[in-house]
Amino acid sequence: MNAALIQPFSSEEVKCAPFQMYPFTSPGPDGLSPVFYQTYWHIVGPKSHGELRGVAINRQGPRVSHLLFADDTLIFCRASGEAMYYVKRVLKEFEAASRMVVNLEKLEIAFSRNISERQKEDLARILKVRVVEKHAIYLGLPALVGRSKKEIFQSLKDRIWK
Repeated sequence: MNAALIQPFSSEEVKCAPFQMYPFTSPGPDGLSPVFYQTYWHIVGPKSHGELRGVAINRQGPRVSHLLFADDTLIFCRASGEAMYYVKRVLKEFEAASRMVVNLEKLEIAFSRNISERQKEDLARILKVRVVEKHAIYLGLPALVGRSKKEIFQSLKDRIWK
């Protein structure tokens, strides 16, 4: 019994969930209502080419794919032209489905250290966004955490223990 509860979900089980919901119920934690997934499953479904893959934060931790908090979104993907075009397409589909407009002036892109300056410029040009070194703070917390976690989280600890 317990073994069945900890089994990974099959792609069919994941697809079945939003299709069992009334289309216009309240948005979920990601801010999207079931109608978005029902309409665009062919794009956002788990079998959609795998262009948006998770990023390993560390060797033991889970892979992080995307985080949707408040009205901000962090999207992690490979630094390739194909991935940039896919992100661009997803943003357009999001606009169509949500009837909202993505503010391109607020979009930023940050790269890992092993990407050349030319690659950064080329990839940013595809999305028409500006390149930033890193997102230092995101919702009051460090966006990137390196090896010196004690130093990085000291400001958070200081704020909590005031």
